[in-house]
Order: sequence, then C-alpha cells, then structure tokens
Amino acid sequence: MWQINLGEELILTSYEYCLVGCFLVASIVHFDSMRNTMANVWHSIGGVIITDLGEKDFVFRYYYEVDVDSQIIDT
Repeated sequence: MWQINLGEELILTSYEYCLVGCFLVASIVHFDSMRNTMANVWHSIGGVIITDLGEKDFVFRYYYEVDVDSQIIDT
C-alpha cells in the first residue's frame, strides 16, 4: 500500500492485485490498441486498468484476486 500526500488530499494506492509485464517486440507497442485487445481477451470479472510504464513495460491492475489467479494460470 502506497500513501501519497498531495497537500490536503491523501491518496492510498494498493498494488495487491497487480501484475507487471512487458512485450518482447522490436517495434513500438500502440498502447490504446494493446489495452483494448488485452481487456477483450481476458474477460476479467472486475475489469482491468492497464498503465504504461514506458519502454514496453505495463502494470495490469485487477480488482479481484480471482482475476489475477486466472491470468497467472493461463500464462
């Protein structure tokens, strides 16, 4: 759990149900196309938020443990 203090506002961010991955390709990964394709293929129960970390690295954030488990088993 990360705690970020932005003046009066306090933001708590949990990375409990997150996976980090990368694409091993020589070309540039088009983020919007990849995000839409992966979300459609995975059919997660609670959805997935995909964040670009740069250099073809991404964070896949799920809302339920079962979604993370299904991705680990399927790979």
